[in-house]
Amino acid sequence: CAGTDRTVTLNWGTSSGSPTGYRVYESDNSGAWAVQTTTSLLTFTTSHKKNLDSVRFYIAAYDAAGNESDETNVISIAKNQCS
Repeated sequence: CAGTDRTVTLNWGTSSGSPTGYRVYESDNSGAWAVQTTTSLLTFTTSHKKNLDSVRFYIAAYDAAGNESDETNVISIAKNQCS
């Protein structure tokens, strides 16, 4: 991949039960986890600098009361990795 940035697109399936939406969590360079976005869609796209040591993501469904499901497996992208 060319350039200094990379685009990451995450796709996931519908959670069981009646989820209100999904929270996408991100951790850059092994830092603390933070909510990157909250969505009702089953996809999320973001861009990052390729020179970060690592970028990690996981998704959790939530219900109307704000209760979260178990998280998905963590997706990790290493420094300068493009896919």
